[in-house]
Amino acid sequence: MGGRTPICLGKHLDESKKKMPNQRNPDKRQLNIWRHEKDMNVLRQVAKDNDITMSELLEVLIDDFQVKRKSEQKKFLRDKRKE
Repeated sequence: MGGRTPICLGKHLDESKKKMPNQRNPDKRQLNIWRHEKDMNVLRQVAKDNDITMSELLEVLIDDFQVKRKSEQKKFLRDKRKE
């Protein structure tokens, strides 16, 4: 076989299943919201004070809210709604 490189068929199929570095989880989606700058500054400061990212902060807030029963969620939102 003098100098030939053996071909490994199908190798690329296994490699395509591997996660590339810095690749996002395919189950995650981007959230785009418009907030007043002062509200964003509050969120940024809370994240900074707790040494977490904005994404982590939102995950914590979502998890905390989901722990509440549906009736508690409704009451909480009704009481917090801005007029």
